Amino acid sequence: MCSSDLSTLPENYTQENTCSQIHITSNGKFLFAPNRGHNSIASFSIDQNSGLLNKINYTIVDPVPRAFNLDPSGEYLYVTGLTTGNLLTYKINSNNGTLDLKYKTKVGQDRKSTRLNSSHW
Repeated sequence: MCSSDLSTLPENYTQENTCSQIHITSNGKFLFAPNRGHNSIASFSIDQNSGLLNKINYTIVDPVPRAFNLDPSGEYLYVTGLTTGNLLTYKINSNNGTLDLKYKTKVGQDRKSTRLNSSHW
Protein backbone atom coordinates (compact mmCIF):
# COMPACT_ATOMS: atom_id res chain seq x y z
CA MET A 1 0.00 0.00 0.00
CA CYS A 2 1.34 3.39 -0.97
CA SER A 3 0.53 6.67 0.68
CA SER A 4 1.57 10.25 0.20
CA ASP A 5 0.79 13.61 1.75
CA LEU A 6 -0.52 16.24 -0.64
CA SER A 7 -1.53 19.67 0.48
CA THR A 8 -4.55 21.43 -0.96
CA LEU A 9 -2.55 24.67 -0.66
CA PRO A 10 0.34 26.24 -2.56
CA GLU A 11 3.71 25.72 -0.84
CA ASN A 12 4.15 29.40 0.01
CA TYR A 13 0.69 29.86 1.61
CA THR A 14 1.05 30.33 5.39
CA GLN A 15 -2.25 31.84 6.51
CA GLU A 16 -5.12 30.03 8.21
CA ASN A 17 -7.12 27.64 6.04
CA THR A 18 -9.71 24.90 6.40
CA CYS A 19 -11.18 22.46 3.90
CA SER A 20 -14.78 21.40 3.85
CA GLN A 21 -15.19 18.32 1.66
CA ILE A 22 -13.96 16.62 -1.47
CA HIS A 23 -15.72 15.55 -4.65
CA ILE A 24 -14.61 13.14 -7.36
CA THR A 25 -15.93 13.32 -10.93
CA SER A 26 -18.25 10.50 -12.00
CA ASN A 27 -15.58 9.08 -14.31
CA GLY A 28 -13.09 8.91 -11.41
CA LYS A 29 -10.47 11.06 -13.17
CA PHE A 30 -10.43 14.20 -11.02
CA LEU A 31 -10.74 15.18 -7.35
CA PHE A 32 -11.58 18.69 -6.13
CA ALA A 33 -11.20 20.19 -2.63
CA PRO A 34 -12.20 23.71 -1.54
CA ASN A 35 -9.89 25.86 0.59
CA ARG A 36 -11.58 28.25 3.03
CA GLY A 37 -8.89 30.80 3.73
CA HIS A 38 -6.93 30.55 0.49
CA ASN A 39 -10.34 30.85 -1.24
CA SER A 40 -9.61 28.36 -3.95
CA ILE A 41 -10.52 24.96 -5.32
CA ALA A 42 -7.57 22.57 -5.40
CA SER A 43 -7.68 20.24 -8.41
CA PHE A 44 -6.05 16.82 -8.60
CA SER A 45 -5.95 14.10 -11.21
CA ILE A 46 -6.36 10.50 -10.06
CA ASP A 47 -3.98 7.93 -11.54
CA GLN A 48 -6.33 5.26 -12.91
CA ASN A 49 -3.87 2.44 -12.17
CA SER A 50 -2.48 3.34 -8.74
CA GLY A 51 -5.19 5.66 -7.42
CA LEU A 52 -2.54 8.21 -6.43
CA LEU A 53 -3.30 11.91 -6.73
CA ASN A 54 -1.36 14.42 -8.81
CA LYS A 55 -1.79 18.14 -8.18
CA ILE A 56 -3.16 20.05 -11.17
CA ASN A 57 -3.67 23.62 -9.93
CA TYR A 58 -5.66 26.00 -7.72
CA THR A 59 -8.59 28.00 -9.01
CA ILE A 60 -9.31 31.18 -7.06
CA VAL A 61 -13.01 31.42 -6.13
CA ASP A 62 -15.19 33.86 -4.18
CA PRO A 63 -14.23 34.24 -0.50
CA VAL A 64 -15.11 31.40 1.86
CA PRO A 65 -16.21 28.65 -0.54
CA ARG A 66 -19.28 27.29 1.24
CA ALA A 67 -21.48 24.90 -0.71
CA PHE A 68 -19.65 22.88 -3.34
CA ASN A 69 -20.78 20.11 -5.69
CA LEU A 70 -20.40 18.51 -9.12
CA ASP A 71 -23.18 17.76 -11.56
CA PRO A 72 -23.81 14.01 -12.06
CA SER A 73 -22.11 13.97 -15.48
CA GLY A 74 -18.89 15.38 -13.99
CA GLU A 75 -18.85 18.24 -16.50
CA TYR A 76 -19.55 21.13 -14.12
CA LEU A 77 -18.42 22.23 -10.68
CA TYR A 78 -20.59 24.58 -8.61
CA VAL A 79 -19.38 26.59 -5.61
CA THR A 80 -20.88 29.40 -3.55
CA GLY A 81 -18.97 32.17 -1.83
CA LEU A 82 -20.30 32.67 1.70
CA THR A 83 -19.34 36.34 1.90
CA THR A 84 -20.48 37.27 -1.62
CA GLY A 85 -23.64 35.20 -2.05
CA ASN A 86 -22.53 34.22 -5.56
CA LEU A 87 -22.95 30.83 -7.19
CA LEU A 88 -20.01 30.15 -9.52
CA THR A 89 -20.38 27.59 -12.32
CA TYR A 90 -17.19 26.10 -13.75
CA LYS A 91 -16.79 23.83 -16.76
CA ILE A 92 -14.38 21.00 -15.93
CA ASN A 93 -11.91 20.35 -18.75
CA SER A 94 -12.32 16.61 -19.38
CA ASN A 95 -8.72 16.27 -20.60
CA ASN A 96 -6.76 18.01 -17.85
CA GLY A 97 -9.20 18.81 -15.00
CA THR A 98 -8.75 22.57 -15.08
CA LEU A 99 -11.75 24.77 -14.27
CA ASP A 100 -13.13 27.45 -16.60
CA LEU A 101 -15.58 29.95 -15.08
CA LYS A 102 -18.79 30.02 -17.14
CA TYR A 103 -21.34 31.80 -14.94
CA LYS A 104 -21.52 33.92 -11.79
CA THR A 105 -25.02 34.17 -10.35
CA LYS A 106 -26.16 36.12 -7.27
CA VAL A 107 -28.10 33.69 -5.04
CA GLY A 108 -27.97 35.51 -1.68
CA GLN A 109 -26.05 35.01 1.53
CA ASP A 110 -28.66 32.99 3.45
CA ARG A 111 -26.93 29.70 4.28
CA LYS A 112 -30.12 27.78 3.48
CA SER A 113 -30.11 29.19 -0.05
CA THR A 114 -26.59 27.93 -0.75
CA ARG A 115 -27.23 24.21 -0.31
CA LEU A 116 -26.31 22.34 -3.46
CA ASN A 117 -27.78 18.88 -3.85
CA SER A 118 -27.00 16.85 -6.96
CA SER A 119 -30.08 14.66 -6.43
CA HIS A 120 -32.12 17.50 -7.97
CA TRP A 121 -30.34 17.27 -11.34
